Amino acid sequence: MTLVGRAGVALLAAVLLGGVSAGSAPETPHQVAIDQTIDDALAWLGANQDPNGSWSAAGDNFVAGAGFGAMAFMRQGYDEAALYSGRLVVADAIAFILSQQKPAGWEGLSYTEGSIFWGGDPPDAGSVYHSNYETSVAVMALAMTGNSDYDDEIAAATAWLDKDQWDEQYPNKVGDPEDSVGEEWLGGFGYQCMVPADEDWSARPDLSNSQLSLVALAAAGAITADVAEDAITYIHNCQGLDRDPENQINLLPGGDLWCAANVIWDPTGTQIAYNSAMDAPDEACGLYVQRVDVAEMLVADMGSLEISRARYNSAADKIAFTASEPGADHLDIYLVNRDGTGLTELPGMPEQHWGAWELAWSPDGTKLAITACLTEEQEQPDVYIYDLATDTLGPGLGIAMCAWNLDWSPARRGPYADKIIYTSCITGPASVWMVDVNTKVTADLTVGMGFDCAGYGRWSPDGSRIAFSASPITPEGQGGICLMDPDGSNLDVLTELVEGSEPRWSPDGTKLLFLRGGSLVLANSDGTDPRTVPPFREIGWLGDWRVDGQDWLLYLPGAGSAGKVCWLEFAPPVQLSPCGSLWSVGHAGWSPAGDRISFEAPHNILDPPDPNGESCVWVVDADGASPPVNVSGEGPADWPTWSPDGSKLAFAARFDLFGLPGDWPPESGTECDMPSVWVVDPDGVAPPLNLSGSESMASWRVDSWSSGIRGT
Repeated sequence: MTLVGRAGVALLAAVLLGGVSAGSAPETPHQVAIDQTIDDALAWLGANQDPNGSWSAAGDNFVAGAGFGAMAFMRQGYDEAALYSGRLVVADAIAFILSQQKPAGWEGLSYTEGSIFWGGDPPDAGSVYHSNYETSVAVMALAMTGNSDYDDEIAAATAWLDKDQWDEQYPNKVGDPEDSVGEEWLGGFGYQCMVPADEDWSARPDLSNSQLSLVALAAAGAITADVAEDAITYIHNCQGLDRDPENQINLLPGGDLWCAANVIWDPTGTQIAYNSAMDAPDEACGLYVQRVDVAEMLVADMGSLEISRARYNSAADKIAFTASEPGADHLDIYLVNRDGTGLTELPGMPEQHWGAWELAWSPDGTKLAITACLTEEQEQPDVYIYDLATDTLGPGLGIAMCAWNLDWSPARRGPYADKIIYTSCITGPASVWMVDVNTKVTADLTVGMGFDCAGYGRWSPDGSRIAFSASPITPEGQGGICLMDPDGSNLDVLTELVEGSEPRWSPDGTKLLFLRGGSLVLANSDGTDPRTVPPFREIGWLGDWRVDGQDWLLYLPGAGSAGKVCWLEFAPPVQLSPCGSLWSVGHAGWSPAGDRISFEAPHNILDPPDPNGESCVWVVDADGASPPVNVSGEGPADWPTWSPDGSKLAFAARFDLFGLPGDWPPESGTECDMPSVWVVDPDGVAPPLNLSGSESMASWRVDSWSSGIRGT
């Protein structure tokens, strides 16, 4: 998107989020900041409008830029007759838009009649590339003026957009049958009007332009049920269609960017609510709430020192970590209390030791296993046991090759007590090994499993299983996470955790936390239900997991914070509603206090669940402590919106409660052709109040409490 496009969209977003309503309550600091942003953006747009009414992008005029700019000013109350800094900014922008409407046969092209896009100067047939995108924005701007003089131009443009929808009626949209684009493309809109499929890939639909086209057709009142239904089907099919993970940042759990929709922030900016299909089969959809303000507690700030490992032990309630001066040839070991107090350097280490890379606590917190070279002459590091009670370093265990990723068995007795697993490449590729602290006997646990490499082993809390990273685990050669018994038997390849590494067990052994592509992912210990969780930041190295009212992860931050050891709180999402059909749970809204959420869902989602029932308005506590409450009856009812003080909910409903016998809520109602507006207490105890009378409003949506109720 161009600079002016971004400015216009950002301004529209600020206006829509902040609102501008007469007689509103005193502005909060947040609202003041939004208002200032709007003023600054309008000033920038006013100062940068070109003489012809457009805004330039990379040296070219741009219809979409003119459309976004005009809508930004109109949303702030400037119409075509209004001056801004001495100029008719809206009128000039609209005039430019109208000047770019194309006739049939423009530049020899047979499919341009009615479209509105910048054609270049001199005209260039290649500029048709953005024709759909620009036409959609142009239609929105023209419709927003409310000027009936533009009806013919809007009709021509929407007719062109309607033809652009991918369907079976036009053979040139289907392309070469051998190309086999599939029916999943039907119903969508692309960047440009459909041309023969072999001319340009951009003729195929994409998600963003399908959404823009739908909005434009709706704004002009030109959308039909068939067009809408086909487009929604295409958008549904965009789950898993034509996307590039390299250019996406997934801030929501589930691993699939398209499984989450209708994301809204709570009033405090600490949580988001959204609907997602991540917990249900057959693409069902439920309502979730997710904390995003994860807490971080600094344990140690070593300034310029570089920290490579940090481990926590609950018995000692201490953290051990290694740190070194930049460029130094050795690392020192430090101890610190869990809360960051009592930082000390570990005594008893040889003064000239060369390196101390890896650490592991004994389960009782009295010993540390340390991978180190004690002298510069020592060719290979060994694993040494440090006794914290006597501050003495014992002899090496005789491991002939560097051992890293140490982890001490949690068993206090039995065959696996005093066993340490580690990663080593002594026999070739990296493998997971085990050494007995007392007998010094070693064993390769993953030899013969068929992996090219394996490592990052971690004991389960009860000592019965080991999680580790290995590659490959798929026929395509991808790595991932596996489980095995301590003797190397009962291998379990967790194929759902492909591309995962550095697994960490939850203290109760029911979950695995691991890294995938720089993100922190939480899954069940059998590999099911993997979800991306906060923190959404760079993780340098994963430490240990503790539970202290909340889930905390000891970790080392990534680049830019190399000298810090931190605890980081993370919070998996909470499901607030059962899962219904794909689009049956939606239109969620936070109460002003942020303690409850309203949403739409079928009337019988609880018992027995029926995802195909009529849509109703529900309210649920944001912490998920109690089940949702139906506040509208059987429905159909939708589009709930909260009153500013949170004491009422308004919604639209297509039924008439007047004259119905029985107690509230009624078992049935008389459905009306046109909806009316209702208000109800959010606890759902008292019946709703009809504000507008049955069949009195030719609308289908309650838009906003503070700015009034209006049809769309």
